[in-house]
Amino acid sequence: MCSTWTGLKNTDFWDIAGGEEALSRLMDMAASDRPPHALLIAGPAGAGKRTAALVFAKAVMCPHRQGHLACGKCRVCTSFDAGTNPDLTVIDCEKSIKVEAVRELREHALANPVSAERRVFVIMDADKMTPQAQNALLKLFE
Repeated sequence: MCSTWTGLKNTDFWDIAGGEEALSRLMDMAASDRPPHALLIAGPAGAGKRTAALVFAKAVMCPHRQGHLACGKCRVCTSFDAGTNPDLTVIDCEKSIKVEAVRELREHALANPVSAERRVFVIMDADKMTPQAQNALLKLFE
């Protein structure tokens, strides 16, 4: 069963446990006008991968970000914090990520952004994807 996205409290990259080098790279990418189209965040349990992904997503979606930080006040940020931003899709499944979740993600990927400049997709624990879900995601990239 996949859970729904419930939002994010205002968080900075420095609130995340992890190596300073990795955090500095994330901050540089978030501050860039051209963030990477895909990013893999890996590390041990409890290192803050989930929080890092969401802080990064919020920063790259915010039209008024200041450096690597989202402003936290605009409509994009407030809807992100509330878990209602239509331009953010989060797949977070407890056991396995089934093909239906990826097919839904594909539908969202084909739509234009609603309030932000770009759409962002976060797949938590992507290693839990079934082979069918992996193939469906690959078709999106093709």
